[in-house]
Amino acid sequence: MACPICNRGPVREVYADVADFEHGSQLTANYCECAACGLLFQAPPPSAETLPTLYSLDYRPLQQTGLVGALKSIQATLLARMLKKHIHGLDKRILELGCGGGHLLRGLARMGYRNLTGVDWVIPPAMREASQAINLVEADMTRYVPTHGIDALVVNNVLEHVLEPKALLTRYREFLSADGCILLLTPNARSMGHTLFGRYWSGLHAPRHVTVFTGPAVHELARVAGLRVLQLRGVSDPGGWAISVQSLWHAWRRGAKPRSNFGWPAIFGLMLCYPLAIIEGHTSSASSLFIALGHAHAGPGEAQGR
Repeated sequence: MACPICNRGPVREVYADVADFEHGSQLTANYCECAACGLLFQAPPPSAETLPTLYSLDYRPLQQTGLVGALKSIQATLLARMLKKHIHGLDKRILELGCGGGHLLRGLARMGYRNLTGVDWVIPPAMREASQAINLVEADMTRYVPTHGIDALVVNNVLEHVLEPKALLTRYREFLSADGCILLLTPNARSMGHTLFGRYWSGLHAPRHVTVFTGPAVHELARVAGLRVLQLRGVSDPGGWAISVQSLWHAWRRGAKPRSNFGWPAIFGLMLCYPLAIIEGHTSSASSLFIALGHAHAGPGEAQGR
């Protein structure tokens, strides 16, 4: 077996039969690790037919109200501010793949961006009502054909969900404007949280996360997709720590029912782990990776300009 990104290996199995601690499906996942680039990947991966069925309307990122909805809105505002540094001009054409509950797109709309499109397998009615100024498309994001060019492609905690990340980035590179960028946020397999929580780490999100990246794996992915890394840095994710604590609690309480929402174990975990999560965000062991990609032929001036 070879690594699906760097194709060098060797690889070894690190987790067998990881349960769905967050949503309680009966599916499990096995994860292997590449010794060369550190990538974690499901082996075998879920089928293309199975994967879309794992996202029901009560899937946490789709939630619009309650504590989760409020936390998602705050998180989206912070992320929108980060993306603004790379998207110059409020009329830029922005496409988000896997837009979830639309929180990030609404955050960008509040900042004045006008040309916003979101694509996902499922667009809940409540999301359409809350996002009327945004073009929402219910479609397979791996096959969607944009109606116009893209200045910024946003892939927020989605790349790890797709079966063929190389194919996805290669495909959308063709729609990217000459000075356009691809902006990614994805869990970091070399994070402190993963080291502490192991199979209960929220970054695995079994069975939905097919591939979990590292910095070296991102660089290799960009190279084979005909892109180059303009920026790669760690980002803290206190919510991920909270979900990891909740998953560990559910595993310990064998009879406890998995929750798609924030239960009291997650709230306790958030308060307990928040300082660690913030510290982690300033190290190479951050919970998540923020990546800005551009065309491989872009000159140095273009990269600096973003």
